[in-house]
Amino acid sequence: MAVKNKKKSAPKEEVEVKAKEAITETTIEEPEKKPADDPGRFCVYIGPSIRGVIQSNTIFPGTKPEVERRLAYAIERYPLIAKLISPDKTFAEDRIKVNTAGNVLNVYYKNLASGKSN
Repeated sequence: MAVKNKKKSAPKEEVEVKAKEAITETTIEEPEKKPADDPGRFCVYIGPSIRGVIQSNTIFPGTKPEVERRLAYAIERYPLIAKLISPDKTFAEDRIKVNTAGNVLNVYYKNLASGKSN
């Protein structure tokens, strides 16, 4: 013969009230704002590839001045490289400008691709 075990459960209203209290007690924390020199920053070289020097669409971690210091050897030979390094905040717009005729970034790209260094 099987014996049924009857457990007393909390009244339905009491469970609902506790659930609502638990929801209101939890707060949604906003993500911390990173400082201006946070490690999440990056730059992208949006110019043409130059064999043995730099490759197009290379991503560099850090801010633009840091990347320019790191690429000092290439910038000495080809100064236009510095003008075609795009920071993360303006990368999307700069990528479009490079492909748009009549834009200064497009002129820099074409000069560098044709072999003109200045």
